[in-house]
Amino acid sequence: MSALLYKAYSPSQWSPTKSAEQVIADFQAAVEKALEDAKKRVVSLQNVDYGGQKLDIWGANLVDSASHMFVFFHGGYWQEGSKTDVAPIIDLVVNGVGIPCISVGYDLGTVKPLAEIIEQAKTAVEYLQNRYKNAQFTLSGHSAGAHLAAAVVTQLEDTKRIKQVILISGIYDLEEWAETEYGKNINLSVEDAKALSIDPAKLAAKLNRRRITLFVGEHDSPKFIDQTERFQAAVIEASSNAVECEKLYIRDDDHFSIIANMVDRTCDPARHLLRRLRFF
Repeated sequence: MSALLYKAYSPSQWSPTKSAEQVIADFQAAVEKALEDAKKRVVSLQNVDYGGQKLDIWGANLVDSASHMFVFFHGGYWQEGSKTDVAPIIDLVVNGVGIPCISVGYDLGTVKPLAEIIEQAKTAVEYLQNRYKNAQFTLSGHSAGAHLAAAVVTQLEDTKRIKQVILISGIYDLEEWAETEYGKNINLSVEDAKALSIDPAKLAAKLNRRRITLFVGEHDSPKFIDQTERFQAAVIEASSNAVECEKLYIRDDDHFSIIANMVDRTCDPARHLLRRLRFF
């Protein structure tokens, strides 16, 4: 059972055409190329200290006058990945929408408990809110980063300037995941997993009359697809339809290509993201 559960929570293993190794290699190659392109095309301010960790501001020439900012948390199950994983989205957000794209770095779960990582993510958003007092924010994240984005909203004291949340291939309920090798790698107990799972009712209450968009790929792990569907239903029920919670099922994409393909503004996930950032 443990091996089956491990595979069920291994997003790289569900591509119908590629091995798990090739899925990861392709994602890493896409990130590296997009990062090099972004460095040539986008003004950036990198490694800004927000209080013990760093964030990157892409579109730094826009940031002081911006009324809307896109804030992104990378994935990696809190044990790998980095803030540069935002690379395929940078051009889309900065040059496509015309707003800053801010990617938040955080300590990994092999170094700090998940509860402290969530607190770091919250600190990053509070730093941005305090520094850019005229801006509104879209919070977003991929995979474990989607969990962080949602967790931040539930813990912020003031969410009036959080105008929407865009969660891409996210994991929200951690209880079963904690029993896998992934959960054990960061010493996440079942009790902590329950406490740190996203409460749909709390998220809905913090985003009353605003919007949550859930992306998930056709070839994502069945567990991620199921969590997305259950999370959407729970938010809608908890909010009594006071929160617009939309699920976007992206045909042909897997857990990683859904991000990597956003270098192409004509692909489905890029078009959906553009629309939601332009009209929010």
